Amino acid sequence: MKKILGIIFFLVILLINPVTIGIFFSPDGHLNTESAIFILAFDFFCFLLAFFYLSQHTVMSGFFRQTFVILVSCLVTFLLIEIGLRFINYGQRLGANIDELTEGRYIQHTMYNPFLIFGPHINKKYKQENDEYSYWNAQGFRLQEMLPKEKALNEYRIFALGGSTTANGANGMNLHYCEEANQILADTLIKGKNIHCVNSALVAGSSAHTLVRLQFDLLDFKPDMITVMHNINDLFVNLFPVDDRRNYGNKFLHEFYAPTFSTDKRKMVVKRLINSSRLLQFIQYRFEIVRQEKFLRKVPAKNGQYVLSSMRFADKAPLLPFKEVFRRNLISICRIAKANNIKVVLITQPAVFSQEKIALGYGHKKYNDIIFYPPLDQWKEFFETYNQVVKDVALTENVFFIDMYSLMGHDENDFKDMVHYSATGIRKFAKIYADNIHQFIEINKE
Repeated sequence: MKKILGIIFFLVILLINPVTIGIFFSPDGHLNTESAIFILAFDFFCFLLAFFYLSQHTVMSGFFRQTFVILVSCLVTFLLIEIGLRFINYGQRLGANIDELTEGRYIQHTMYNPFLIFGPHINKKYKQENDEYSYWNAQGFRLQEMLPKEKALNEYRIFALGGSTTANGANGMNLHYCEEANQILADTLIKGKNIHCVNSALVAGSSAHTLVRLQFDLLDFKPDMITVMHNINDLFVNLFPVDDRRNYGNKFLHEFYAPTFSTDKRKMVVKRLINSSRLLQFIQYRFEIVRQEKFLRKVPAKNGQYVLSSMRFADKAPLLPFKEVFRRNLISICRIAKANNIKVVLITQPAVFSQEKIALGYGHKKYNDIIFYPPLDQWKEFFETYNQVVKDVALTENVFFIDMYSLMGHDENDFKDMVHYSATGIRKFAKIYADNIHQFIEINKE
């Protein structure tokens, strides 16, 4: 009877554990911390009971008993470490978002817009370095609450469109220039209306994504103005292997942006097991650190340390076969907006070009094994080519223009990497942005 009870408790552990519960009862295969700890505690209790009953079985040989004790001790140790890591919240950002952190996968397959292979963050929250959370609602806006489609009578609605440099998640302080501008303009009334900027960015998105998002997602919200800032994500399309397509598929259908989802149940179970266990994540993370330290190039940093980089550089800057596609996308955005009586502001993208900042931004990218970057001494000219396109389109389409690249300057303290801003950079950007928006609305009023 004791043997049977011990076996039953082991079977319970095999059937009821964070992996099986996550696979069969959680939509995304993951459990929250509280649920996982509760199940692990339950499993730990079952282990103790199984050990107790089987150790009492009289026919158990000495060797088998010792082996059993060793196995149970290992499992108990694993469970205790796992519970401890979860208790201190270690690996919280390495859990369900491990792919996102290591491979940049901001994929939301057809969860909001079927015409975008990946879309904005949907119903997400991300813990920041200051322990605050950034929120993205079900509409893909950087808001905790839902945005009404019908504007209030006293609302002047602005959508800020762009990629991660508009989303502003990199500064770690839960700051984004849209909200900072709202605070600067909080007491400003234009025609008796309050200015309300809504962060509508799509992380990793290009002008092509903004074009689709504007047409199919945003017109229903009746914005009065849109601000559009694109460069680097469009520019890098030219770095990926080029074929006869001009729809950016050479870049955005790469595994980094559009990973194939395996239907192999065994692979899924292994992946979810790793994603569910904080201890296995820690081990995987440490192995990756060792691999990077051994094989990647070390770029000196100002603080005396170094940045690891897997970037490869060509002898000369690549050609720009997609430059005219970028121009065409911006023109289309302007004309769609104007056809719907929406004012347009095009913005050049700020950047810095030190070796350290470039490595911080792109040294870790998983696609580095298939592309070659321009020589370091040609990055500035390479980048400025696309900013000039933005400036040219603003002139030809007769829309408002902010030369943020020039106005913000190139102080490295304002940047976390080549194009993403620090907290001080966000505030500087927001002040320039708010002042210019205020001026443009005043001009439009007159």
